[in-house]
Amino acid sequence: MSMRSSILQKASRCYYLLARANTPENVPKADEYSTEEVYYVLTDDIRREGFGAVAKINSGIIDGLYPESAGVAYGADTDDWDDRDFTRLGQASIIQLDSNQSYVYIDFDVPDDEYYDVYEYDYVLLYSRVPVREYRSIWMELAMQNIFFYDQNNNPRV
Repeated sequence: MSMRSSILQKASRCYYLLARANTPENVPKADEYSTEEVYYVLTDDIRREGFGAVAKINSGIIDGLYPESAGVAYGADTDDWDDRDFTRLGQASIIQLDSNQSYVYIDFDVPDDEYYDVYEYDYVLLYSRVPVREYRSIWMELAMQNIFFYDQNNNPRV
């Protein structure tokens, strides 16, 4: 393993641990930002409220979210339903925002049907502020779709 690869793995691991601990970190600075649609996965911290649900995502200000971020919630395939992928579940909006985690309220399109309920690993497509770059690698494009790669120790690859 090269020295560069080792450093990148350690930096990635540190960021991962900071995000899990919700330790405040400086927001990356850029000269210019654009508003983009970015996918975020729901955690297992989900509770029903009224005709919707409140769900946690492990992303926040550092990831480009802002108080007015809004978008759409989509289903993912589950053990019970293997045809839910990209099924629209409802409107999503940020209700609580922190540096590394946020809570979204999802207003269900179909409130009384378990098929259209939200579950862990469903996702929300939210508007986020992303630094404008002259070149965006395939890794950046995949990360914006919440696609990450892990090594054999389950550590995120950079």
